[in-house]
Amino acid sequence: MKRFNLLSEPTEMLYNQGKSAMTDYHIIAAIANIQVDKAREILALANNKLSELAKWDMEKWLKIEGIEYARATAMVTSFELGRRRMFEQPDKKIKINCSQDVYNCMKPFLFSGLCGCFLV
Repeated sequence: MKRFNLLSEPTEMLYNQGKSAMTDYHIIAAIANIQVDKAREILALANNKLSELAKWDMEKWLKIEGIEYARATAMVTSFELGRRRMFEQPDKKIKINCSQDVYNCMKPFLFSGLCGCFLV
């Protein structure tokens, strides 16, 4: 008998194999508490890009069959938490030596996707 016979596939995978073994759709399924097949469908609607899902608002989530307010809220707030994490200040001072360093500092602002930017 499986130890997690009453738990979902993503939960079992997380426990047995660790978080790095989870695919994007397993993580979506775990956050929204939905079946893995439904999470695959949702990811396909966003062209298999998490960056697209991160742009979805409550209204777009609620258009998906089986996604009600609690699940939509879980997804929107999870992406918002990830976005906020990118804004955290590092523990040490940032030293800029090249354009890549500037890009790394500006990346959180560039990935929001809510507005266009022209930076010089």
